[in-house]
Formats: sequence, structure tokens, C-alpha cells
Amino acid sequence: MQVRFVENDAKPSASLVTQAIIMSFACALRARDPVSQLVLLLEAPAPRSHAARLSLALFALGVTLAALGPALWTLQFAFASAQRIVMLAYWVGVLALGLVAMARIGALESVPQIIVRKGYHIIALLLFLPALALEPELLAVALAVAFAGLLALEAVRVGGVPRLSKALTGFMTAFTDARDGGVLFITHLALLVGMAAPIWVAVLSRQGTVDPSGAALAGLLILGLGDTAASVVGRLWGRHRIARGSPKTLEGLLAGALGTLVGWAACAALWPSTRAALLTVPPVNGGIVAATLLSSLLESVTSQLDNAVLPPHYLAMLSCLA
Repeated sequence: MQVRFVENDAKPSASLVTQAIIMSFACALRARDPVSQLVLLLEAPAPRSHAARLSLALFALGVTLAALGPALWTLQFAFASAQRIVMLAYWVGVLALGLVAMARIGALESVPQIIVRKGYHIIALLLFLPALALEPELLAVALAVAFAGLLALEAVRVGGVPRLSKALTGFMTAFTDARDGGVLFITHLALLVGMAAPIWVAVLSRQGTVDPSGAALAGLLILGLGDTAASVVGRLWGRHRIARGSPKTLEGLLAGALGTLVGWAACAALWPSTRAALLTVPPVNGGIVAATLLSSLLESVTSQLDNAVLPPHYLAMLSCLA
């Protein structure tokens, strides 16, 4: 399960992934000021309305021209085969049904908010896991585009764009926690990056098809199954605290580790490549079990953003122990 980096990868999808990630971080650092200035022009009194319209037109034109080339390439790449079109339709269906279901579950006062948030982990798992098996490069590109899109929405929300900012803030506030107490809402970004980063590493470091094994599965399993199982079981049935004053429980820790290992077993049953990767680890040394227990323990004791911390830790543990 060692991650091997390959130089001079000429695949266009890998190049797009790299550029999208870099540009997304650059936009995140600089997007707030121009959006705020645009809002001030839009809210300016009537004598400056022409300046506002001109600024808005130039802003829209610049964004359109800058995004036109990558957008056209992405569309061509996404619709290049029938299998990719089916995958896109599957994503639309899962998103539509999942968001409707989450809206209804979130409206129930009897369901704890933390469990509602973990529902999005399940949606992400349903979206990403089949694509990782069938279209890993399409998934890597889609995740980079989604990351850039989330950053753009966050810039709009923070920038105070009339009507849009208030609507976005109202929708996202329902799924935030204490770690989103600052200007930016970061838990949704951390979930996406936590699941996507190991996939990006796997795609960018290999030539050809990426099998659903090793590095690529780290974020999906530890967050989609492990973190979700730990939160649900710990909240509903947890009785024995990990430490005095900690909300985390021993039941949650064990459920998280077991959920992740069940995910590995399911992947091994579905995909020969994953089965081969698991069989390279002698059962006596328990490499995957040890790595999973250590990362589950980290989830139970850390006060950091687990969506961002767990995947790289789990990937490192798998690389060292498995």
C-alpha cells in the first residue's frame, strides 16, 4: 500500500486536477475582497448604478473567459463515454434523493443534529465509492471541480451578495457546529477534502486506471463509515467515556473501528484488487486492524476538525503498518 509518485504524468485529467486544486486555494485567499467590492457597487445609490452595472458586466465577463476553457474541457471529458454519462446520471439521482431525505430528517426534532450531519457522510460514500471503482479519473476531476465550486459559494456567502448570501448562510447554519464559529464555514469543505485528498494522491501518483485499494479508500472508509458509526453509536448507545469530561465513548470508538473494517471487507469482496491488497498483509500482524484502531482512537480524543485530520492520519498509518 505504499504510495508511489510518478513523474511527468501527461494525462489531461491529472493536470486538470492539479490546476483546479491550486487555483481553488488561490481563489479562497483572494476571493472575499473583490466580491465585497462588487456588493458595495451593487448596493450603491442610483447615481452610481451605471458604474455598478459596468463592474458587474466586467466581473461576469472576466469569470466567464477565465472558466470557459477548463469548463469546455471538463464537459468533453465527462461526456466522453456512455459509462461516464451513466455515472453522472447516478450522481444526480443520489444527490436529489439524498438531499430531499436529509431535509426531511433534519426537520425532525427527535433526531440529534450530529446524526443529521453524518447523513452527508453516507451520501458522499454512495457518490464516491462506485465512481472510484468504475471511473476514478472522472471522480478525481469531479471532486476538484466540486471543491472549487464550494469555495466559490463560500466567497459569495462571506462577501454578502444580496439575497444569495443570506440564503446560503441560512441553509448551511443548520449543519454547522462550534468549529464553524468564525467567518468561514469549513466543515463541509473539510469533509470533501478529507475524502478527496487520498483519491487525488492515488490518481496523480499512478499511470492508467486506479484500483479501489490502499490510498484511495482511506478517506472514504474512515469518514464515510468509521466516523459515522462512531458518532451514531456513541451518541445513541455510548455509556463508557473515553476520559473524564470527554463526550466520546468506548462504544463509539469500537463502532468506528468495526465500521471501517467492515468497509474493507466489503471492498475486498467486491473488487479483486482490494482483496489482493488485503491479502498482502499477514493476518498475524494485523496491519490494517492496528492502523484502523489507532485512527479511531485519534477520532475519539482529538479536538481538531476530524474530517481534515483523520484521512491523512489513516493514510499514514496504513502506509506504515500495512
